[in-house]
Amino acid sequence: MYINENSICLPVSFLKINLFLNWGVIKMQINGLMDNKIRFRSMTTTYLRSREVTLLFILVVMGVVLSLLSDSFLSSENLFNVVRQISLIVILALGETLVLVAGCFDLSVGAIVGLSGVLMVAIYNATGSPLLAILVALGAGLAVGLLNGLLVTKVKINPFIVTLGMMSIVTGSVVTGTKANCITFQNEF
Repeated sequence: MYINENSICLPVSFLKINLFLNWGVIKMQINGLMDNKIRFRSMTTTYLRSREVTLLFILVVMGVVLSLLSDSFLSSENLFNVVRQISLIVILALGETLVLVAGCFDLSVGAIVGLSGVLMVAIYNATGSPLLAILVALGAGLAVGLLNGLLVTKVKINPFIVTLGMMSIVTGSVVTGTKANCITFQNEF
């Protein structure tokens, strides 16, 4: 690689790539032939046009409007309530992010959460032990997740098919086990 005042040369195996920087324009020369011309936008313009910044701007505007419309919107009770309600979604999103980074996705996450919740309530109602209820719920989630992982990695079944099937199996099991009724804690947890 060598650099002079207006070009950068990057030899890549048998290709010779030159990038000519001139007045915000990149001209790429591969093996002596001018191939592409790419115009730069300023980083600020590109950043401000990104979807993330647009969504953040909309969120801030909504927060300002809602705080002006309601005195209790920015109260500590309301903010605590919002954080408490979104905590499950954030935990699930963090786990799903790891799966997405690995190049897969898991459709059965919601069904597994439902199964864990139903098992936790059922075990607590039967035994009265919160520790046992939590351990059974975590164990059920771990077992279903492990089964998903083994089917994908060892049996080499497509993750979409495995998690779609597992979602159906788990949802059916929960609906059958609860007889399609809501279940609640009999005592305080």
